[in-house]
Amino acid sequence: MVARFGTCEVDIVLAVAVGLLVLGIVASVVPVVPGAVFTVAGLVFYRWQTGEPGLLAFGVLLLLALTAIVLDYLAAVVSARAGGASWDTTVVAVVAGLALTFVLGPVGFLLGTAGVVFAVEFARHGDFERSRKAAVYTTAGVVASTFVRVLLNIVVLVLFVVLVVF
Repeated sequence: MVARFGTCEVDIVLAVAVGLLVLGIVASVVPVVPGAVFTVAGLVFYRWQTGEPGLLAFGVLLLLALTAIVLDYLAAVVSARAGGASWDTTVVAVVAGLALTFVLGPVGFLLGTAGVVFAVEFARHGDFERSRKAAVYTTAGVVASTFVRVLLNIVVLVLFVVLVVF
């Protein structure tokens, strides 16, 4: 479907798909918002409307986006566990991080998660170094997973545009 705006023609389906892919990138920076869900929606919408890109390309793009979704949910938990934090600590830290996100944005999520991991682990074990390690691992995991999620969504957008537009 093409719309004309003055002397410019715009493919509405492509514009919606690219808009969703861009939204996926932006939303990937916001803690616990599964930005790649928007990316998947953009891919599925465009494929449903046009039959493009081909099945193999669509599968690869979808796999990249789904990997970003899985990372979104697992990275903080896995990194917290790698640092020695308990499951209970991890759950409490994510909830606290979410609450602080509304107050301080993404920085609140990082501070809340790291602070709660440190505080709960310190209260549990009384070991400063162990608590610090758990907090650092958790924070590093959250930052790294955000970077990778954004990167995956950018790769999907670039590949999509190359496959569909060029």
